[in-house]
Amino acid sequence: MSGAATAQIVGTILLLKSFRERDFAVGTVYSKAEILLVAIASTIILKESPSLLAWIAIVVCMVGLVTLTAKKSSQSYYYLATSPGALRGISSGLFFGLAAVGIRSSVTTLTASSLWHRSVFTLATMLGIQALLHGLYLFFFAPDQLSKIFSSWRRCVLIGLMSVSGTTGWTVAMAMTTASRVRTLGQIEIVLAFIISTTRLKERHKIKDYVASALVLLGIIGVVVFG
Repeated sequence: MSGAATAQIVGTILLLKSFRERDFAVGTVYSKAEILLVAIASTIILKESPSLLAWIAIVVCMVGLVTLTAKKSSQSYYYLATSPGALRGISSGLFFGLAAVGIRSSVTTLTASSLWHRSVFTLATMLGIQALLHGLYLFFFAPDQLSKIFSSWRRCVLIGLMSVSGTTGWTVAMAMTTASRVRTLGQIEIVLAFIISTTRLKERHKIKDYVASALVLLGIIGVVVFG
């Protein structure tokens, strides 16, 4: 569980850094290489391999991701492979994938209690480890940020509750089915990311971005149906 907790922290840091290279929605999509990485890691580590049709759906989803992030020039794929934003986003997907596999492994290892209790125990342990690691980092390297966090506790509580709610859903789902299916279904957040970036952040996107997002969603449906 400590490995999964650490991987999730590293993945979040890399994702936030990728936002600096591209906008919010596209930065989020970079990290979605996670679905392929989760499928591979689940196959190797957990021996939970998707079906052939599910693998095809994953590839369709990845084509959508490449289309969404690549530029129109002849150097599109070179840019995709070497740009700092792409590398950080895809790296974040790698760590999120490792975290997902770690959560799935932890939840399925605990067999002496109910699904809910196993999920809550796993979640509480992970959050405790993450709180300790974050607290130690801030205490030694950015002590001034601790006072700012406490002074803004009202906003922090709301964000924290939303985060815990989302992570609880992930953890319970991991106890019910494979990590690759859960994380692929979760990519519906791409649609929400585009809505937020358009309505709240006033970011504009090309038709290509929406077509590519449709491919991603098609891949998601395929994995859920055939996975």
